[in-house]
Amino acid sequence: MQTAVKSPVTCALFAQFDLHTKLFNNVLDGLSAPEANRRPARDINNVKWLAGHLTTTRFSLKNIADIDRPDPYAELFAHGKSLRDNIDYPSLDQIRALWNEISDQISTGLSRMPENVLNGPAPARLPIGDDTYEGMLAFLMHHEAYHIGQMALLRRMLGRESMKYD
Repeated sequence: MQTAVKSPVTCALFAQFDLHTKLFNNVLDGLSAPEANRRPARDINNVKWLAGHLTTTRFSLKNIADIDRPDPYAELFAHGKSLRDNIDYPSLDQIRALWNEISDQISTGLSRMPENVLNGPAPARLPIGDDTYEGMLAFLMHHEAYHIGQMALLRRMLGRESMKYD
């Protein structure tokens, strides 16, 4: 299938998607299960919950890659959910494996997506004022950067070295 040439904005968003895929793994590198579960305060989510939330958010792009599978963690990590006590959350390794699997599939789908579809209406409205797929992707890249930054701060609060970009 031949795809249209992508705009510079689209290319930048795709590059950011791939960067976030890597940074997600980098920010989790070396964290133990107890560290990933630690909350610095009662009202603050832990690293594991943030990782699960980002993975669930990535699932919102699954139709781009024709992925016909439900998000197994949506009930735990979707928008409007928060970290709860007495819930059997998946392990950090399970979350990371799902992140990498879904990210690879979505990245492939994005690379095949024609520009006219990217400029067409997105399946959900987001607070960015651009209701296209490209606008949706822009908002999701902001959302991911925000939460990866939170995870990086929590990592430092755990006494770990800073997240690496390489």
